[in-house]
Amino acid sequence: MTLTTILKSILIGIAIYFYSVKSHSSRPQADIQYTYNIVGENAYQKNLLKIAGQKKLYLNFMNVLLMFCQNHLTNTIQMQSKLKSTD
Repeated sequence: MTLTTILKSILIGIAIYFYSVKSHSSRPQADIQYTYNIVGENAYQKNLLKIAGQKKLYLNFMNVLLMFCQNHLTNTIQMQSKLKSTD
C-alpha cells in the first residue's frame, strides 16, 4: 500500500465519522410508547393487597408457634427414647 492510499482511507473514514455524528444529532427524538406499564414497589404491593387480601399476622404467628412446639416435642420424645434405650 502506498502512502496516498493510506491517507485517502483515513480521510474517507474521518468524513464518514463526522457525517454519521452530524446526521445522528440532527434527527428529532421520537416519542416511544411502550405497551406495558412500569410499576413501582408501592403500586405492586397495593395491587397484591387487592388480589390476595390483608395479611393475617396472627395466623403466621400461630404457624411459627406450632412449628416450634412440634420441633420441641419431637426433640423431647427422641431424648426420652434415647434415655430408655440406655437403661
